[in-house]
Amino acid sequence: MVSKPALICREDLDYQWERIRDNPHEYVRRLRIENERNELVRLDPLWFEQQQWFNALCTRQNCLGLKPRQVGFTTTSAAFLSWKTYTSRHPRRVLQMV
Repeated sequence: MVSKPALICREDLDYQWERIRDNPHEYVRRLRIENERNELVRLDPLWFEQQQWFNALCTRQNCLGLKPRQVGFTTTSAAFLSWKTYTSRHPRRVLQMV
């Protein structure tokens, strides 16, 4: 038996967009990344170090992170930049500021 595609109304899409636009944490929960075994996995939940870094990126204009290796700063930074670019009215400006 073939299932029918779910119908989504405009109000639901608008609500989902507002949640993603206004909440970077909600956006990150929806992201998938490729792991070492070439599998797509959720980025959520963030590791402790990633959560601290992500919160700093979301709440401060300028951040400098002193960190050890392999704690996921690059992945977290890329996720934040993805959200900023996706939700910005001027995505080129976001990328120019980096």
